[in-house]
Amino acid sequence: MERKIFNIACLFCILSVVAFAYSGEVANVPNPWTDCGRDFVCAQEISGIDFNVSLAEIDVRAMQDMVEIKTVDNDNQIVLRKSLPLADNQDNSGDYNQYKQTEPSAFNPNITLRKNDDLIYVMFFTENGYRYSLGCNKGLTIQQAQHYYNLMTDKL
Repeated sequence: MERKIFNIACLFCILSVVAFAYSGEVANVPNPWTDCGRDFVCAQEISGIDFNVSLAEIDVRAMQDMVEIKTVDNDNQIVLRKSLPLADNQDNSGDYNQYKQTEPSAFNPNITLRKNDDLIYVMFFTENGYRYSLGCNKGLTIQQAQHYYNLMTDKL
């Protein structure tokens, strides 16, 4: 009988720990992003990075050392990022999906493309001391990707 009570008590303790862990109270990490609306000055003050892209409909947010601009292009959600360089030229897009191909761009071999067949879902590169990336949900053609590259790097 004592053994049965002990086992029930242990089970209760284990379930309590699991329930507490899944309640979200264990790891309450603050959101590092600050919403800036359409205000590039706000983003620059927070991040220390000037990233002013000329697009009609945008939503800007920033954190220390990074600016993110969201826009929509024909129902394609586009996310542009500019940050200080990351170690080992890592991708700063925040997109952790798997794609069929990862390869250099035909229009600039310093740009890495992550794509499925002919559509580009992520591109990232380092230029002028900053790390840039583009991510999207529906894919871009090479011409569209080049257009966004030009926008992000002030080449238009």
